Amino acid sequence: MHHHRAVDLIEQQHREQPFCAACGAPTITIARHGAIWLECSTLGETKSPLRRLFSLDSLAGHTRDVIIDTDFEKVA
Repeated sequence: MHHHRAVDLIEQQHREQPFCAACGAPTITIARHGAIWLECSTLGETKSPLRRLFSLDSLAGHTRDVIIDTDFEKVA
């Protein structure tokens, strides 16, 4: 995938979902595990194990979408 196309995909996803569907916090674009993700900014906050358990972030429906996979193909 051409570099400009990848940037366009990232910007498009961010324009379409600038805020988390579950909590309204801003979304951020991050690189993790060989992919580019759009996710709720609160998911990256440091929390104690007990707080993570009670917040149930993974079950709360916070935005966490792959934009580009490791092969730089659009998946979202």
